[in-house]
Amino acid sequence: MTTTGSNLGGSSVATRAGVVLIVIHAFMISTGLLLIAGMLSAAAAFTGGLTITIPLVASFQGSSEVGTSPAMTLTGSWFAAAVLVATLTVALSLLIIKISRLRDVRSSRS
Repeated sequence: MTTTGSNLGGSSVATRAGVVLIVIHAFMISTGLLLIAGMLSAAAAFTGGLTITIPLVASFQGSSEVGTSPAMTLTGSWFAAAVLVATLTVALSLLIIKISRLRDVRSSRS
């Protein structure tokens, strides 16, 4: 097991653990972003009686009529949401790994 140099450039146990941690955290960030976008869309649709659509993922249909309580209907696809989270996770993981490798190259030149 190597402990010197880049934590993401070699093939040691520490490198694999670092990549796994990056992917886990990227997954949590991606899931959180999707949930926040969904909650904000639902709140806007509910309060304003609007229809908000996140393409292929969900549609929030709010209704607001005089004399009745506001209502909101949510129509969505779990599969599309999972694909979106997976795509965001991969993109974020690759970005973080690339930034880490660039920092290691810059610090090794100094």
